[in-house]
Amino acid sequence: MRIARNFSGLLICCLVLAGCKTGELVTDSQTALADKSESTASQRTTTPDIAAGQRPDPSSDEAGLWLMVDRSEARTKTSGDRIRDPALNAYVRQIVCDLAGPHCGDIRVYIARVPHFNATMSPNGMMVVWSGLLLRVRNEAQLATVLGHEIGHYLRRHGVERFRRIRDTYGFLAFMSMGMAMVGIPLITDIAAIAAQGGLSSYNRSDETEADAIGLTKISEAGYHPGEAALVWDNVIKEHEVSGEEKQFSLFLSSHPRPEDRREELTNRAENILRDTTTVKLDRHTERYRAAIAPWRQRLLRDEVRRHQYKRSIGLIDMLIEDGFRVGELHYFKGEVHRLRDDTKLDDRAAALREYDKAAEIGGYPPELHKSRGLLKLRMNDRPGAAASFRQYLDRRPDAPDRNYILSLIKPASGS
Repeated sequence: MRIARNFSGLLICCLVLAGCKTGELVTDSQTALADKSESTASQRTTTPDIAAGQRPDPSSDEAGLWLMVDRSEARTKTSGDRIRDPALNAYVRQIVCDLAGPHCGDIRVYIARVPHFNATMSPNGMMVVWSGLLLRVRNEAQLATVLGHEIGHYLRRHGVERFRRIRDTYGFLAFMSMGMAMVGIPLITDIAAIAAQGGLSSYNRSDETEADAIGLTKISEAGYHPGEAALVWDNVIKEHEVSGEEKQFSLFLSSHPRPEDRREELTNRAENILRDTTTVKLDRHTERYRAAIAPWRQRLLRDEVRRHQYKRSIGLIDMLIEDGFRVGELHYFKGEVHRLRDDTKLDDRAAALREYDKAAEIGGYPPELHKSRGLLKLRMNDRPGAAASFRQYLDRRPDAPDRNYILSLIKPASGS
């Protein structure tokens, strides 16, 4: 399946202007460039907060930046990788509006079918929420934490500051190349390569800390439990740990607070909020989040499996299983990871069958379980077992689009 192909140009734009990246390897030269950008940032003059309804002076460099992002947003609107489901979009947008208050009308929300943990916020008010984020948060309060963080970047105009920092640090050529990349003009310098050099594709530490603080205040004022903010980072840290990818925090850490430090800071701030007020609500809205995500959850899990990052996907699914929500379908998708990896040293075939059995026992799994089990049993040369599984699949899905193909497998599998 094609995931995010049409979003490639958009995501470069978002990451350069406003993204919060979560992990790539970094070289010493990249770290040095990030440090140079951080040093430049510490010398800048703070840009005033953006006011509700405000647009930049047409003669300013900020207006040119908005023009470039406006053109990217025009492409975003027509992208085939947008999730346009009205109910899901309305749900996410309502959270954004509850957090943004008077700035609600200035922010446009797009959900991108990209199976990674992220959200981006551009200076012109374009917010892109990645579908991988929707899968990974556990409740509405955690989702609001990430959205509130991005709104913090927008309110403080961090994207504008970063734009100027890139221009001042890397010179006119990089500045112009970035602009041409966003409006679709062939590049003199590859902006993707520039972004990979560290510091360009992420905010600096002070911006991230400030956005965290603003986001925490916003979710508390909106009635969400402030303690959920630190748990977002717990989830991120655990996912990296279980996949053995701790080192891939390197680029992220070159311009961000350490995840452990971030978690601790958010925990302390949440404790202060809870101690200083007796009126704060403690809502997590777990059930409301689950109801909103339910129609899309299997598609998001399927996208995750198709990343072919097997160890990471297994770790993520195990974490979701611990939550106890729709566990049957989770065991099915964990089985799919084992089936697709098919590593004999790891005994993936037996593991896949065990997960399918668990899913069948618990219930709530998609009919495709029987097809997958049939394909696996064919691979294991269990032809009668394969035929039985294929028949179960067609019984569950008599209108299956691949019915003729499955029927063609049943006859030789059954030996008739």
